[in-house]
Amino acid sequence: MTNALVALPPGLFRANALRSHAPRPALGFKTGVSPALSYPQATENQGLAVAADGSIWTLTRDSVSQFSHSTGELVKIADYALYNQSTFGFPQHLAPVNFQRAFFIRSKDNRPVVMEYHKDVITEPGSVKMLAALPEGDSPYLITATSDGNMWVMARSGNAWQYLNNAWSKITTPAGTSIRQISAGAANFLLALAKQQGQDVLLRLENGAWVKHNALPHQGIRWVGACEDKEYWYSTADMQTDGNLFLIRDGVSVQSFKLNKGAVGLTAASSRSCYFFSLDKMSFQRAAFGVIGQPAQTWPVMTTAQKEIYNSISASLGITDVNGLRSQYTNINAAFSIWSSKLDKLERPVKFSAEDWKIIKDQLLDELEYVQSVTTLSTNVALLNGIMGQIYTNTYNQVVQMLGLPEHSEKQPKTLVELLLNTLVDKLEGALISKAKSVITSEAVDISVACFKYAINELNKQHKLPDGNTPLIIACSELAGTLTELVVQSEKARGEYQTAILQDWGRLSGCGEAIRSGVWFWTPGTTYEKVKGAGDAIRLNFYQTLMPVKWKILVCQGIQSIIMPGDPFMHHIPRYALMCKVLAGEGNSIYWWYACVEVGAPVKMQSEGPVPDQKLLEAIFALETTPLDFFSGANGWKLSVAPVSGYRPPEPAAQWRPYLNLPGPFSFS
Repeated sequence: MTNALVALPPGLFRANALRSHAPRPALGFKTGVSPALSYPQATENQGLAVAADGSIWTLTRDSVSQFSHSTGELVKIADYALYNQSTFGFPQHLAPVNFQRAFFIRSKDNRPVVMEYHKDVITEPGSVKMLAALPEGDSPYLITATSDGNMWVMARSGNAWQYLNNAWSKITTPAGTSIRQISAGAANFLLALAKQQGQDVLLRLENGAWVKHNALPHQGIRWVGACEDKEYWYSTADMQTDGNLFLIRDGVSVQSFKLNKGAVGLTAASSRSCYFFSLDKMSFQRAAFGVIGQPAQTWPVMTTAQKEIYNSISASLGITDVNGLRSQYTNINAAFSIWSSKLDKLERPVKFSAEDWKIIKDQLLDELEYVQSVTTLSTNVALLNGIMGQIYTNTYNQVVQMLGLPEHSEKQPKTLVELLLNTLVDKLEGALISKAKSVITSEAVDISVACFKYAINELNKQHKLPDGNTPLIIACSELAGTLTELVVQSEKARGEYQTAILQDWGRLSGCGEAIRSGVWFWTPGTTYEKVKGAGDAIRLNFYQTLMPVKWKILVCQGIQSIIMPGDPFMHHIPRYALMCKVLAGEGNSIYWWYACVEVGAPVKMQSEGPVPDQKLLEAIFALETTPLDFFSGANGWKLSVAPVSGYRPPEPAAQWRPYLNLPGPFSFS
């Protein structure tokens, strides 16, 4: 397999492309919650905001920054001084319009002021200027803006203010109403999260006054995010409460996600996705209504005259299929770049109107660009799928070697093992996003993960499992073959996804715009060597799956008493291979021993093993687990437990002794 990534054809992007009809980029391939970007290391983040064009903006204590999809890093845009700093406050102080423009609230002379950044438009230093102060001595505490440049703030007076034509106009809050948050999706779509008579309500600005938005119950709502297409997100989760995130379209919930408590700093600008910071995972997450899961969308409707133009263009490009140019989008042998170049230069026949000709020509040029981009992307996804397969296989082989199991699967034991496939894929996804952020964006990794999730579903069907969260129970000797089947099925998924995208205008345009805008970024030279460290994230899973094949936990107890002298210790098991709990009293102590020995070892207190190699346990405990987890069977460890005859479980008051990574046997001191 080659590891060189395919480059986009020269001249793919047209500088004079008509963008007024362009759709928004897809910000997630599959529907679900996944990691989005790494938490800034140098300074604490105080805000996250996204624009409808897919640009991601952040506030730290001293800067306004934008996330670069090409480097996976935050790029400083302007200096910043946070007003009312807090550890995890995530105030709504940042409101981007697009990748070139944003409004934000900052501290100046110990008071909040509204600033505007507009690259290459504002002539002040750094393209930043301070806007006029709010009238009536009011002060802003949250801000929202739309992709068409409209901006509003919520102020301490309890009223909202709109900034339009370089002036502020007040939007008075009705008596008996308390507005907690506002969110703008478009110039005519401003929502407010409010309290009326103790009830949570969602309001909408209509003709300068607040009215109830719809009849949906919004009790318990903590946040709302309006979108430019007049859809909106809302969440019932906060710092202390588990909840749900909903996407509402035409008064109906079309998608929902469960959120754990600690989901804060939510932000959304389109129905494609909603971003938030997870205190549980200490990272930014993205809840995406994936482009592949969107309802089918036909090609733009054409008039009779426009259909004639479409057929004429298809014939001019030499396409003889009765369905014309679009019939070739799934033909990977097609000369898309040649057709695009030829169409760009094609002159309008006099019998067609200039307006209709431009509409169809521009539409088809966009489609050809998108098709080329998606076809190239799919080729690169195939390479990433192969890299992910290498990581799974190589990590598995390394664990097999450390355990001393036979290298060839046909010689491995038939012992049944458990493997959570979803956990395996989810862990690798997070690690890949971290390891590969300078070469592949999280959105691109998301596509390969979607392929592997498809593969998991296929394996679930074969093994009659309800989902990937149910353990797959197979013979140890079948595990290597199962990993190979995962890769095979992921490739099947890639082909089916590519076909589904190329035959659907909504999916094709969403994916094409994501590539065109740079949201789905991929650099040449992405190889296994660059991301192989991601295997550490799943190494523990393989250890937890395979250790029970060869090793078990022997448990026994011993009593040390002045009245009845005895030997309470295990003398033949090295300290690195055991732990103990002790209940100490006056002249009496009870020891409960947990020793890791080979599956076939005799079950007796003075067992001589065999025991695992010290380096094996050191390798395991260097991962995200602890000796206590291992010996007590917690957090994924399921080694079989073999009690010595007469064993009784520890008393609740018994205390664990510290684990000692030493080669000699235990001695009392």
